[in-house]
Amino acid sequence: MDEVLNQMAKAHYMFGGQATMSLVLRAPDGLMKHGAAQHSQSLETWFTNIPGIRVVVPSTPANGKQLLKAAIKDPNPVIYFENKGLFPVKGDVPEDLPPIDLSRAEVVREGADVTLVSYGLMLTKALAAADVARREYGVSVEVIDLRSITPLDMPTIYASVKKTGHLVIAHEAIKIGGVGGEIAARVAENHFDYLRGPVLRVGARFTPLPFSPVMEDFVLSGEKEILDAVLAAAGKSTVDGADGAAGRAGEAA
Repeated sequence: MDEVLNQMAKAHYMFGGQATMSLVLRAPDGLMKHGAAQHSQSLETWFTNIPGIRVVVPSTPANGKQLLKAAIKDPNPVIYFENKGLFPVKGDVPEDLPPIDLSRAEVVREGADVTLVSYGLMLTKALAAADVARREYGVSVEVIDLRSITPLDMPTIYASVKKTGHLVIAHEAIKIGGVGGEIAARVAENHFDYLRGPVLRVGARFTPLPFSPVMEDFVLSGEKEILDAVLAAAGKSTVDGADGAAGRAGEAA
């Protein structure tokens, strides 16, 4: 951590801009099924509190390649978090993928009723929840893949929330102190008038991850919790009722 916090993050600043630190640190992150407390941790938010570095999180094989190439070319130090749950995922990765801007999020699905923001492995679950919301409840969800969590592409999020009026943020990491809270705060501070309802966050409970499969499922959030939050934001409810959605998605810190 000293190398990350005090060296690579501060070299450019402390040398008055005369030195650049073009360095990519690849780091495993996130859930390893039944990996228990030491091997299943999402720690990416720690590093968003360090000025001077970029933090990116791929969600698919294709943008994994794009983000890594962009990170290598970037003159800034970049931490590239690879969710362990994505290691076995396969997908098309064309040779001629266009370069991407590390600072830009991607609207991976357009919608009209609710903005759903996610990143990493959770994006797959967000897309699945959006499919169910449209198919079974008639709720149109706009899904945004952050790709970069430092910096955050707030203009893309603001534009989406202006259109939908409702915002849900979902990540695998612990909800308290997470990226979702930062996004919610910025939207509330800068464009509260866009919102037609409360911002809802979906994330893990504030506890080490248990080994027990039943307890692991209890601690983590997934497709169902995202769906519950989306429907609660849209003023609808699942079979379990809106109270369950609001309680799980908006669980008090």
